[in-house]
Amino acid sequence: MALGVLWMGCGEMSPGERASRLEWRRLCECLDPRSHCTVGAGGADGMTEREAVLLDRVACACSPSVVWIETAAESPAGGHTHGVHAAGGGERALYRACDLCGGSGVVLREDGLILTNEHVVRDAARLVVVLPDGSRHEVRRIVKVTGLDLAVLQIDCQGLAAAPPARKPPDSGEPVVAVCRHRSGRQPRWRSGLVVRCSASLQDKLDPTRQTDYGRLVESTVHLEPGFSGGPLVNSRGELVGLNVAMIDGAGGPDRRGYAIPLDAKTLQVIEQLVQGWGKPF
Repeated sequence: MALGVLWMGCGEMSPGERASRLEWRRLCECLDPRSHCTVGAGGADGMTEREAVLLDRVACACSPSVVWIETAAESPAGGHTHGVHAAGGGERALYRACDLCGGSGVVLREDGLILTNEHVVRDAARLVVVLPDGSRHEVRRIVKVTGLDLAVLQIDCQGLAAAPPARKPPDSGEPVVAVCRHRSGRQPRWRSGLVVRCSASLQDKLDPTRQTDYGRLVESTVHLEPGFSGGPLVNSRGELVGLNVAMIDGAGGPDRRGYAIPLDAKTLQVIEQLVQGWGKPF
């Protein structure tokens, strides 16, 4: 089976679906007038209607904290080339869920500190952060978290909406939602699901050399797509529990799984130590 990238189609909507999306846009504008939200996707198997509605609200409310990171890598011929980091094959295709020219990021501090995956910015000759209002900002500083697929960027901007860290790791069966930013910067997307386990490993598939730790990932039923890499995985309280990094596509079936790097207190402490001197602490 050839490895393929999954894209979200835009089929014609029924009158009921169109009305529902207009209602969600109205709700989003009430939650945050600066946010231009589109509806994400319905709830996952096993999720109640109430949980799905709550997660839609949470995703819309946290969308001002989600940015798009535009990357450009120099090709040997001097042009620009973009690519998807992929691995796997056979009956189950596994790939890191990044888009063709970058990925998402999440604001950690209001003074321009942004977290994303290291594989999103790897080999990039130029990095631009696109905020929810569409404004574009060159990255001033970047540091990579050794041994983790994480990178911290800083842009020259104040007053950003920061995502609050979770007070505790998610529990099995807990509803979560993954949020990403469209490359234009304006329209977020999201996918909801349930946590399967908090100690899943993709080590042998993503990095058999073990230079980067993929041995303790948050596994969920969230159906990630290209562009979700580097975006936040949040709980029903709007708290940051992980950073989306990869997915396994079971031929589009119910065994599809999304994976996120856990952002626990220990990881956040490591990040804070790396960016000492970049501004105020978290």
